[in-house]
Amino acid sequence: MDPASPPSSTEPIPAPSRESSNVDEMEIRLRQLISNKQFFEAHQMYKVLNARFIKKNQFTEAQRLLVSGVLMMLSSHSAETPLLASASELCSLLFAVFLQANVALDQNVLAAITRIHDSFPPAASAEKHTFLTSALKWTQNAKSGGVPEGHPLVHNLLAQCCIGLQKHGQAQVHFLRGNQPELFAQVLTGWARRGYESEQDLFISRAILRYLCLGNLKDANTCFRRFCDVLPLDTPLINFTRFLLLAVERDAYPLFVTLTTRYQPSLQRDPQFQDLLHKVAHVFFHIAPPAAGILEQLGLA
Repeated sequence: MDPASPPSSTEPIPAPSRESSNVDEMEIRLRQLISNKQFFEAHQMYKVLNARFIKKNQFTEAQRLLVSGVLMMLSSHSAETPLLASASELCSLLFAVFLQANVALDQNVLAAITRIHDSFPPAASAEKHTFLTSALKWTQNAKSGGVPEGHPLVHNLLAQCCIGLQKHGQAQVHFLRGNQPELFAQVLTGWARRGYESEQDLFISRAILRYLCLGNLKDANTCFRRFCDVLPLDTPLINFTRFLLLAVERDAYPLFVTLTTRYQPSLQRDPQFQDLLHKVAHVFFHIAPPAAGILEQLGLA
């Protein structure tokens, strides 16, 4: 049911007693409303209680209430009683509380985010994506424990959500910021097998260069090994990628230069490779990118 639709019952919204702010008691009353299919009333009660908790600076109680509300709405969702809009609004209120209360990014919060993610029905990929995008933004802005690029756990969840939405480009971005290189390799092998055989090596080489641009040699190695275990390829580009990882690991800039020269025909297969390699050289060997690259970006070359 759309939370903006009129209530199916004329019964008033139950109000908590002034003497008690016990969340357990309130949750029992809310469960009764949901059990009686009074979803609009339950939704409004969640919003009223949340506002009261915030007014009293009872942020812990507000968080607990909203998490419980989201989970109950999602568990009660069905084709006959669509409650995704209600759950999504409560999610928005939850992240607003996180920001207002300066909630620390810790394992408890991540566990709540994961639990909500796991409760979305399979067909609700778009709503799940919206929730995870908000979660990622909060992990970037959290004043205590925030991660500027977003927490890896949320990137992991977003990567898989994007695959379900056929947003493969976005999925790659999130895999690179996550911490599941073996799963990323598994996904890459699937994409490679569905593509042209002559372009299978491009999938893994692009991913490895992007990992290296982020300074993540460890996951680059893991992803490359796993991909090659599942889909062994013997091409010049695969050889280049293997030797490139060795050059970076050994801090061997002369070898890097030799490789980029010797394998130039293979590197010309993708116009992005040159810019990616300039970034790799900058990240690992502290070599400034060519000035021409900047001029080209400005249209002055």
